[in-house]
Amino acid sequence: MTERVYYTDSYAQEFAAAVTQLTHLDGQAAVILDRTCFYPESGGQPYDTGFLGSSRVTAVMERNDEILHFLAGEAPLPGSVVRGRIDWSRRFRFMQQHTGQHILSQAFLRLAGAETVSSHLGEDDSAIDLSIDEMTPELLESVETEANRVVFEDRYVAIRFLSPEEAHHLSLRKLPERSGSIRIIDIEGYDVTACGGTHCRRTGEVGLILVCGQERVRRKPRIHFVCGFRALELARRDLRVTNRLSGLLSSSPDMLVSTAERLLEQNEQWQRRSRELEEKYLSQEARSTAVAAEMLPGRGRLACKILSDADPEGLQRFAALAIAEAPDLILVAAASVPGAPVLLTRGPDAPQVDLRPAFELVRQLVGGRGGGSPQRIQGGGGDPQKLPAALQVAVEAVKSAINLTPEQSG
Repeated sequence: MTERVYYTDSYAQEFAAAVTQLTHLDGQAAVILDRTCFYPESGGQPYDTGFLGSSRVTAVMERNDEILHFLAGEAPLPGSVVRGRIDWSRRFRFMQQHTGQHILSQAFLRLAGAETVSSHLGEDDSAIDLSIDEMTPELLESVETEANRVVFEDRYVAIRFLSPEEAHHLSLRKLPERSGSIRIIDIEGYDVTACGGTHCRRTGEVGLILVCGQERVRRKPRIHFVCGFRALELARRDLRVTNRLSGLLSSSPDMLVSTAERLLEQNEQWQRRSRELEEKYLSQEARSTAVAAEMLPGRGRLACKILSDADPEGLQRFAALAIAEAPDLILVAAASVPGAPVLLTRGPDAPQVDLRPAFELVRQLVGGRGGGSPQRIQGGGGDPQKLPAALQVAVEAVKSAINLTPEQSG
């Protein structure tokens, strides 16, 4: 069985070990050592990375009480001795998160009576799931303050190994699920729990504990947080954003929210006014297009229109308004904007001609794609500059189809 150096010394960064086994899993080489500083993914804490010799350790997993070191590069042979080196920056950040999680979990238990059901230490942020139903912002802030008080007091964090009988005499926050010797993490005078992860020696090394927010998972609160260097990086990022917004909005940081609310309200008013004007414009265009439509022999009208400024939704509204003005209208329409939306449609009283062949001619000339039915077909993605000629081709195709198709067909 592999000796787990990190159990007794989370600060050990380099080590020498003998290779006891070489194996492969999912096509990737993995070695088992007689001792290791590499932490395997376990208990919500991600694995360490680093190097064994010149080969990069890409993952560390535990299988049947053995620790597998997955390698990118040449794998050492069984019996050889290798030197290992963990990525200390990654390790220490997870030590900060894990120790911070212990402190935060105890703070939730003391101030809110909330037990930690599960925890997860992620690459970007960490989270704990709580047993209570609700967590108010005020209580969350109080817990955050309590946790940071313990950090600032720089309490000693001890590692102890006890028998199950000895462990059960302690007021453990988290009861162990294993038999045999139990590893205890004891935060001086504050929290005692069984844990196999890596931790800081003193709470002061955790740095700031910053609660980032909460969400509901299975109707319970999940609290997101960061510690130490990650809290520093998050604070720097937020400060850059705040300073940038303050400059853009000519507002002091404490007035940013009210300034943003005012601008959003103004923007909503302008959007509402813009929609009203657009609707008026589309109604006028639809009315004039219907009036100017070419009368077809026998029955119905045909119109071709290119709007100078309309998105696909605006083009559809224009077509609906035009058909409402003239139910006997066949409309060939497009908008000369990027994406060149095109729409061919006919009203209920128009000649029952299949519009798909005419649309296909437009698509071949303009480009793009589309689809629909014989009475309505639309698309886009082509070249707006080619629309005038392409729509004229479509108009002539519709006329030819009408002349060749009995009016009662379709």
